[in-house]
Amino acid sequence: MTTAAGCAGLPIGVQVAAGSGREDLPLRVAAQSEETAPWRDRAPGLFVG
Repeated sequence: MTTAAGCAGLPIGVQVAAGSGREDLPLRVAAQSEETAPWRDRAPGLFVG
């Protein structure tokens, strides 16, 4: 789950986990995070070496 962008514009993320059979919890956290700070319209620049 992407949470921010570093000074180079690269995404910084976190891993969210839950107990067995509780896949709904990380999905809820991810959905709330996306509503609060949408990431889909942001992308780091391309590096061509």
